[in-house]
Amino acid sequence: MIQITWPKDYPEEENALIDLDSFFNSHIKPDEKEVMLNKISEQFDDWAGMAMTFNIINYVSDNIEEFKECIKNKHVIEREEKETVIQLQIEEKKEKGREASTKGMTKAQKKEILRQI
Repeated sequence: MIQITWPKDYPEEENALIDLDSFFNSHIKPDEKEVMLNKISEQFDDWAGMAMTFNIINYVSDNIEEFKECIKNKHVIEREEKETVIQLQIEEKKEKGREASTKGMTKAQKKEILRQI
């Protein structure tokens, strides 16, 4: 979430105060916020004399993937890796459970189990 505050003499004074410190951004580290703010601020010269609020929002939405990469910190990557490993372990257990549960069954019973899955 981006909060934009314009100075009283806007549009003559075009330096907006862009704030990323809202509750919704609490998971973003300060250095990651700084990188994002710098990328947005770099665009100010190109937008001189234009509707900058629209341009800021449009720039962020056009480059959302790049901004997501800025905040994809080590903890998020580790969590995603753990989730993948857990999912693989669950699939392995399901497969082993199917093999074990079908031993000693008739063909008809095995077909019934497969049909239920």
